[in-house]
Amino acid sequence: MSEVSKFDKSNLKKTETAEKNPLPDSECIQGERRHQELQSNIEGMDHSKLKHVQTEEKNPLPGADSIEFERQHVGHIHAVEGFDKTGMKHVTPQEKNPLPSGDTIKQEKAQAAVLGEIGKPHDLKHATTTEKNILPTKADIEQEKKK
Repeated sequence: MSEVSKFDKSNLKKTETAEKNPLPDSECIQGERRHQELQSNIEGMDHSKLKHVQTEEKNPLPGADSIEFERQHVGHIHAVEGFDKTGMKHVTPQEKNPLPSGDTIKQEKAQAAVLGEIGKPHDLKHATTTEKNILPTKADIEQEKKK
């Protein structure tokens, strides 16, 4: 307590105190009025104008089809889990190499080279073809008729 009385007040900074207004603003008042009007309209509503509605209860339980499907599914799972592996034969897997051998690759390269050379028109000369349609003479026609 003695320290408080010895404290130097000149070290403190001057500050302005601002009073906060605890009263609500106009928007807040308008919102409350609208809320009260809605509540009073709901409470003062004439219930005799409402229609009676029959509610339908839906069955959330699964149907017979769903139950049967689930039973089959569970049966399959149990059959797989309870499978007796002792009756199975032991098999050693054989690794197969699907890649071609070196000889096959050489043969395919040679065949591709030959086919490539055939398709190149480097040594060929341009040629024109002429079709000759020789008609038979009258003597040839007479001879054909006699046969």
